[in-house]
Amino acid sequence: MGITSTVSKQVYDVLIHTHQIQNEVTQYISTPVPTDAMRAENKLTQFSKVPWSTFLQNGGQRRGKLTFGQDRDTEFRAYINKTPNELANYKYNTTGHAFAGILPLVAQTLIDSKPGISESMRDKKIAELFECNGDDYSITIMQDFNFDDDGRKEHMKTLGVLDDNYYFKNPMASLLTNALFTASWNADFMPESEQRFYCCNFFPQNLNTYDQLFRDWSQCGYIKFRDENVVIPKRGTKDIIFTSSHLKLDPQDDLHGGTIAPGRAYELKSNTRQFSTDNSGTIIHLWRE
Repeated sequence: MGITSTVSKQVYDVLIHTHQIQNEVTQYISTPVPTDAMRAENKLTQFSKVPWSTFLQNGGQRRGKLTFGQDRDTEFRAYINKTPNELANYKYNTTGHAFAGILPLVAQTLIDSKPGISESMRDKKIAELFECNGDDYSITIMQDFNFDDDGRKEHMKTLGVLDDNYYFKNPMASLLTNALFTASWNADFMPESEQRFYCCNFFPQNLNTYDQLFRDWSQCGYIKFRDENVVIPKRGTKDIIFTSSHLKLDPQDDLHGGTIAPGRAYELKSNTRQFSTDNSGTIIHLWRE
């Protein structure tokens, strides 16, 4: 059946496509080869600047495959001989990375087959971390979003990418590899109530350049584990949040509780809001300085 329905909502300049799926589904994304203006500061030819973007889901796995093809074999070899830290070497060190965000929390490596890339692994070559195919010049990365699995929370803490409030940096990429990207999901391996994924993009309508986006806005994320609270502090003059699942807010002072639903963005106006313990998921937080 593949994708059975798609609902698109744009709120606070965050555009989210919610795709409900059955069985297996595959999406193909091809990022154009960049002009000089669209390249990263370090001029890596493998990347193009894009609006901030990410995929979200709650449970299950995602298989991602980058295919350079035979006509770009030199770029492919250069790519797989770089480390994640080298690929993330971008001018802006607080937001807008190519190899950051959610991936270090969920990617399965060849080193230990567990989800997550530790700080020490980020100095290993891509060829050491992931399945690389010299026939079609591709890299395949499996990503695991089953945050409720036994021992998952403890393992993610050991990676060195979450703080005590389950905060992590840069959940949305601003650079995409300009190779054919294939993303695959199988609903049979997702929770029955969570058989969907979200394509999320952010680029404020009043901005004209990527430099403005990097200068005016920042981003972070939180992993919300079941049976744990997460407190989200307001960080800027305008704060926006969106999630991968239905997450409840605890009543707070004169504020009522409620539920943040996935598939759309919300504005955070109070100084802090606390999410209750009822569910797990990913929270994305954007704020204007």
